[in-house]
Amino acid sequence: MLFVIIGALLIILGPVIYAAFKRKRASLRQNGVRAQAVVTEMRHEFYGGAFSMNGSSQLSYFPVLEYTADGMKRAKRYGTGTVSPQFQVGQVLNIVYDPKNPDNMELESSLTGGSGMTAALILMVMFIVLGVGVMALGALTGILSR
Repeated sequence: MLFVIIGALLIILGPVIYAAFKRKRASLRQNGVRAQAVVTEMRHEFYGGAFSMNGSSQLSYFPVLEYTADGMKRAKRYGTGTVSPQFQVGQVLNIVYDPKNPDNMELESSLTGGSGMTAALILMVMFIVLGVGVMALGALTGILSR
């Protein structure tokens, strides 16, 4: 029975996460303030480990963006790392930030779909498949224990 409950929760969790991600992006697209940010640094960090496809860590590049919001300069490491550097120090990028929470910032180009939504959709499908698998395992375990 526990497997069925866990499976059902995973099936529900995938679409909920996807919907929240989609809502956040739509809100930024509609209500966000457009600004320009300058890449001030490219941080090299290890990323992966237990959650990577082969279990190994890899070096990822994360841009640090500096921008002005509400008259204050802010610097933020952009959350999407890449295997090879996608930006140059000094490069100017268009961003959109939440006027109520200026630290909530996205690249303007990422709000039009692309990899963020694809990743959220893949995550949703993975949760559903995992949920069905866990439910099937629970059913199979129940049948075999009789």
